[in-house]
Amino acid sequence: MNTRKSPIHLGPGLTPREAAVDAMYRLVHGLDFNDADLVRSAFVEDAILDISGLSPATGRDHPEQKGVDNIVNGVLAHVGPMPTSHNINNVRVKLNDSMDQAEVTSYVIAQHFRPGEGHDPSKRDYVLFGNSYWADVVKVGEGDDALWKMKRFEAQNIWAEGDMSVSDVKTWKT
Repeated sequence: MNTRKSPIHLGPGLTPREAAVDAMYRLVHGLDFNDADLVRSAFVEDAILDISGLSPATGRDHPEQKGVDNIVNGVLAHVGPMPTSHNINNVRVKLNDSMDQAEVTSYVIAQHFRPGEGHDPSKRDYVLFGNSYWADVVKVGEGDDALWKMKRFEAQNIWAEGDMSVSDVKTWKT
């Protein structure tokens, strides 16, 4: 298992467009590495996470989560234990005129295995999602300490394949 932690701040060389997208990258890296600090760094304190758009694929309700503590605890309790890979592509960023707020959209391919089964090639149970992500992002702070964070994050499922029970915490054997 990789014990290295991904940095929260990447340094002063990011453009506003790159820094806005980095909020979404911090979220998915935090999910894939079960890193609460990285997930937390992706959101403002009163953020909203709406993944109700995943319900058609999962068959479960996903109530809106409000507040960074609820978001971090909720997503990591569910996704954190799983070996996952979230790959973001087709990213688009619409910056406002003052370059301190943005709308970020992307497609994401996300593969999930049951806890402890990701490295075992004999395990063929997985679930693969094709999703679209939207985020309203704001610049927090100034200078080298500035960090872009999501105020609102939404996920919408486009397609899914595999064994949906893989993503159901109640079916995991511990």
